[in-house]
Amino acid sequence: MARRTVLITGGTDGIGLALARLYASAGERTIVVGRRSAEEVLERLPPRVLYCQADLARPDAPEVVEAFLVEHDIEHLDILLHNAGTGWFGRPEEQSASSIDEVIDVNLWTPIALTHELLPHLSAAKGKLVFVTSMVTELPSPEFTVYAATKAGLEGFARSLRIELQGEVSVHVVRPGATRTGLHAKVGLTSEAARRRVFAPADEVAQGIARAVDRGLPWATIGMVNRLVSCLGRYGEDVLDPLLRFGRRPWGRSRREPRKIVVTGAADGIGRALAHQYVSMGRVVFGIDVDADKGARTRAALNKLPGHFEFLRADLAARETYPTIAGWLEEKGPFDIVIHNAGINDVGPFRDADLATQRRLLEVNLRAPLHLSADLLANETISAHGSLVYLSSLSRYVSYPGAAVYAATKDALAAYARGLSITAAERDIAVLTVFPGPTRTEHARRHSPDNRTEGKRMAPDELAKSIVTAISARRSHLVPGLGNAAIAWLGHCFPSLPERIMKRAIWEKVRESDPTGRS
Repeated sequence: MARRTVLITGGTDGIGLALARLYASAGERTIVVGRRSAEEVLERLPPRVLYCQADLARPDAPEVVEAFLVEHDIEHLDILLHNAGTGWFGRPEEQSASSIDEVIDVNLWTPIALTHELLPHLSAAKGKLVFVTSMVTELPSPEFTVYAATKAGLEGFARSLRIELQGEVSVHVVRPGATRTGLHAKVGLTSEAARRRVFAPADEVAQGIARAVDRGLPWATIGMVNRLVSCLGRYGEDVLDPLLRFGRRPWGRSRREPRKIVVTGAADGIGRALAHQYVSMGRVVFGIDVDADKGARTRAALNKLPGHFEFLRADLAARETYPTIAGWLEEKGPFDIVIHNAGINDVGPFRDADLATQRRLLEVNLRAPLHLSADLLANETISAHGSLVYLSSLSRYVSYPGAAVYAATKDALAAYARGLSITAAERDIAVLTVFPGPTRTEHARRHSPDNRTEGKRMAPDELAKSIVTAISARRSHLVPGLGNAAIAWLGHCFPSLPERIMKRAIWEKVRESDPTGRS
């Protein structure tokens, strides 16, 4: 077999280092990317390994790696192995803003951006794109909420991108379980917590990853016990999660009718419909949106109803606005319900995507809700016995080729909400995740490759009513509409079938509508 070129991120320690040694010993041309200086790491690496120093938390990391490949005349990549990762252990509200950003950037954004940068090298070799995630993506992870979110986001990205790149680059997801590396000490895992976990040796896990890649498995979980636990987490969610919440929920709780509600993305579409529902019920709604004109019109219209609507113009894509938003919420709160509804999309082939647009998408759909949630909980701006609501997407169950980064953010948001629901139960705060399907909004019309069936999409008012009902019932998840619920069940139990459907229903139309650029 011809010698392959393998690039491994996070290859200076743990699983990455074990993979580098494994591939180098097999005679493969091995490139390792890490943030440490060459002097610190070269004595650890086998003699023939090429080392690229790049800090994957920095936005210029993809360009640094690309420049390294050009410098070394590397035109083909047979395997790009996204292994680098970081995390944080503890209660979600105690994680600092800088730590949230680092975990999102290293674990999710940089793999997306680096894939975009190096895709021509992979295509030239008809190579393999490999994402090392974690078995926690199938489990509620209350002490690793942001870590689990980013790893689930990677899986959502990979699942959608696989459809786009079919026949050109193969896409693989490998899930290891707990592994004996230095990561756990770095992320703050206490010695007591560590003793409760069984850690596999890094060399053993690396061998399992390499076997899965060589076999061409689209999905693989390393270890029989890990596979069983993952199945329990996936198919036993409706039993496992309520039991975990019940064990933490306080007794003697008293609840009241919600009076103050926050809705992000409140100036239009689903957000406006939600605000309308609550203001019609006589509630006070605090809306946040980037569109000042629509916000003003919404405020004027809703303040004719029995309740009251206040509006803050803020750009959730701009991190510098987060303290302003948090300060406004702290001044106006505490709130009974907070609905993270704001979201944007960008549809078209990933290889042609504008990364600045994709980055904005990630900021609005994922980073902002995670920052605001941490602030709300830390400052107790969300009332005890209240509700936190996160709008994910039906793509969580069926993929979204042509919108792989959007799918990543929505999968990540759902995983975050699932973990948060366990710790939030201690204050009797309900966490609801909503998975809407196609909805009749201006935003959906703008990004859909085919609007001929627009009339069949769910109306925003109908969707808002179902969400309000689910919040009142303190449900944990909602797929609105019988047809959407059936599709979600199908995708949950038989994931490959809806992926084939999405290829025909979405991806082929995306390519037809704009075969070389954005739709």
